Formats: sequence, C-alpha cells, structure tokens
Amino acid sequence: MILDAGPAEVRPTATSLLVERFLDHVRHERGLAANTQIAYGRDLRDFSAWLGGRAAGSLSVRDLGDYLASLAKRDLARASIARQAATLRTFYGFLQLEGVVVESPADLLAPGRPDDAMPGDCSPPRTVGPPSAAATGRCSNCSTPPAAERRRSRACD
Repeated sequence: MILDAGPAEVRPTATSLLVERFLDHVRHERGLAANTQIAYGRDLRDFSAWLGGRAAGSLSVRDLGDYLASLAKRDLARASIARQAATLRTFYGFLQLEGVVVESPADLLAPGRPDDAMPGDCSPPRTVGPPSAAATGRCSNCSTPPAAERRRSRACD
C-alpha cells in the first residue's frame, strides 16, 4: 500500500528569503510608498526567477549585467531596465547592511539614464518667409536680443 502524502513541500531558496526580508525592510523600516514596494517586489521576483536557484550573494557585476541584458532582449523599455538596475542597487545595499555581501556588485552598475530617444523631430520648425520674433528670440516690440531680457522687459513697458 502506497500512501500519497500530497504535493512535496516547496522550500524557499536563500534568495527568496532575502527578498522577503528586504521587502519587510522597505515596508516597515523605510516606509516606502505602496507602489514602490510593489515595484520592488515585482522586480525582485523577476530577478529571482532569472537566478534559477543561484544565490544572489554570489553574483558578480558581470552576472548583474547579464540579467539587465536579458531584460533588453525581452524588449523592456529603457526606463524599466533603469528601474530594475535601481532596484538591484537598493537590494544589494540592503544585503551589505545585513552582512550577506561585503561589497555590492550592483554599485558598479552604470546608473540608468533617462530615455533620450524623443519621438519626432525636436529641431525648431522651419518656416517660409522672414523669421518671426519668437524664432529669433528677439522682442517683437523693440527687437532687443535675448541677452538683454531683463532690460527689455522694462524697456518695452
């Protein structure tokens, strides 16, 4: 006779326990906004899944760079990848405070930069005919150049 004990118990990994401690830390000790806590949780669950059982404390900056590159391959927006990098820097800072890591590999990640790919053409509009006062930056009343803006406002009154 074989007894079925039910599904095997899923044991949490060391990384998942560290993530839970980190989320408790940001919730109770840092008092971060609910949306920030949700974003940290989502980012770190994704990171933990990518780890595939490896310990977060054993990673190098190259490993973290590989993770961020995997996000780019999934077509995540640059802003999302920058947020993930910020999450990793905060998480590894916590791991330093807890004594899990001596040096944070996330400190060596380049900080995210805002998305500088602007839609459309940001150059001044091209017009036919003489330039307007707005296009030249000169006062429409007296044609004073912009460098004299403070004096112009008094002169044109």
